[in-house]
Amino acid sequence: MPTIMLLHTPPPEFIRSQIQQMVVDYVTDISLVAIAPSNPLYNLYQYGVGYEVHLYLNAMDGSQQLTVELIVALDDEDPETVLGFLLYLPVQDDPQACAVAYMAVRDSHRRQGIARSMLEKMTSRYPHAELYCVVGKVAYFEAMGFQVLGARGPQVIMN
Repeated sequence: MPTIMLLHTPPPEFIRSQIQQMVVDYVTDISLVAIAPSNPLYNLYQYGVGYEVHLYLNAMDGSQQLTVELIVALDDEDPETVLGFLLYLPVQDDPQACAVAYMAVRDSHRRQGIARSMLEKMTSRYPHAELYCVVGKVAYFEAMGFQVLGARGPQVIMN
């Protein structure tokens, strides 16, 4: 099992660069529109989502009046290799609530409990977690204990 680490400050460059690469590689999985690589706007989504994650990581320094937390899964055999990440925003007026912004696990390490471990670490701090996902991911998150709250356009709201 990988090492699950919580960060409150901007991550070191070796973590940041791997997260940014994962965002580009897995934009279809983490984007709220599940954009396909064949879509002419795919590269634009890669840039847009990548830039948003970049801004969130920068905001971890406290300069933006926005609380951002990051959980990373590091390979036990090579601790400089990021296997997954979970970026979320604690709710300012509710110390028990947060909203998931982005989560990804490397293809080579999926179905090994990494996402579950990261979500468990987050919900141990914030038991009232909310996320948006595409319909195709509902069963995945239900298996991890999330429940459907409703829908907004093509997205499903879960907590």
